[in-house]
Amino acid sequence: MRLWVEGLETRDLSLVRGIGSYGRMVVEAVERHGRRHNLLLDKAQPEVVLHPGFTPYGSLRINSKATNILVIHDLIPLKYPRHFPAGIKGSWVLARNKRRLSEYAGFITDSQVVKEDIIRFLGVSENRVEVVYPAAKRIFETGDGDELPDSVTGLLPPRFMLYVGDITWNKNLKRLALAVRRVNLTLVMVGKALVSRQPLKHPWLKDFAEFKKITEGDKRFISLGYLDDGMLVKVYRRATVVVLPSIDEGFGLTWLEASLLGTPVVLSHIPVLREISRDTSVYVDPYSVSSIAGGLEELYYGDKKKICQRQRERAKEFRQEKFAARLSVSLKKLL
Repeated sequence: MRLWVEGLETRDLSLVRGIGSYGRMVVEAVERHGRRHNLLLDKAQPEVVLHPGFTPYGSLRINSKATNILVIHDLIPLKYPRHFPAGIKGSWVLARNKRRLSEYAGFITDSQVVKEDIIRFLGVSENRVEVVYPAAKRIFETGDGDELPDSVTGLLPPRFMLYVGDITWNKNLKRLALAVRRVNLTLVMVGKALVSRQPLKHPWLKDFAEFKKITEGDKRFISLGYLDDGMLVKVYRRATVVVLPSIDEGFGLTWLEASLLGTPVVLSHIPVLREISRDTSVYVDPYSVSSIAGGLEELYYGDKKKICQRQRERAKEFRQEKFAARLSVSLKKLL
C-alpha cells in the first residue's frame, strides 16, 4: 500500500510538537518497518493519504487522486467550549467540516478515549474510527541525543522537575505553577509556545496569561523555549521528575518520551492517561493544587527505580514497529 502524509512541509508551531511531529514519526516508522507490513512511502503517487492536521475550526484538505484518511488527535476544544470559544466564524467552519467528513474513507485516532469523543461530538459511526496508538520519534527510542550547549547547561540546576508541552487551558499550567511554589522546587519548561509572541488576551490563552502573572520574576521557573529533539533527549534524562498535569489529552506524548528515556512521570488521574500509562506512574487530581504538589514531592524525593521500570516496560507497547503494524491493519479495515 503506497502511503503519504499530508502537511509535512507545514511551517508553524505544530511542526515542532503535535501534528508536525506526528507526521515525521509516521514517515520514520514506515521507512523502518513498513515493508514487512505492506506499507511504502510514495509522495508522487500515493494510494492513501493521511491527514494529521485536523482541528475543529480549521480547513480540511482532500487529495482527489488518493483515498483520504483523517487523523484526529483530540477534540478538546469541542469538549470544553467555555475555555475554547468558537465564535461565529469557528461555528460556521465546524458545521462545514462535519458535512465534509463523508469525503474521508475513515478516521484514525490516538486512544480509545478520543475515539469515543469522535463518535459523540462528530456523529461518526464506530466502524469508521480506528485507534492506532502513536509512537515516539526514533531518537527517543534510541536515546542518542546531542550534547547540550553551554547556553542550556548553564540554566539547568543539579535537580529539577520538567514540563514539556503546549500552553492551552487543558495543560493546567496555572495549577502547576501554584503547586511548584508550594513544594518550593525548580520547574524547567520546554516548548516553543512558551516563548512565542501569541496575544495573551486571546480567550484560549487566559489560563496561560494567569500562569505568566504567577511566575513572573520567580527563579523557580526556567523556560528554555524550543529545543530540538537531540537536546530534548538530554534534558529529559537530566530531569529528576517529569510532570504532565493535564485536564485532558489526546494521548500524552510527554509520558511516552520520558518513559522510554527512563525518567519518572507525575500524571493526571484522567481516563486517557490511565489508558496509555496503565498505572505505571504517580497520579494526581488535576483540579487540586495540593494533590499535584503532593505527587511532585512524592516522586521527587521518593524511590524512582520501580516506577521507571514499569513505565519503560509499558512504553514498549508504543514502539514504531508496533505502530506500523497497527497502522497497516487499521488501513485495511477502513479501506
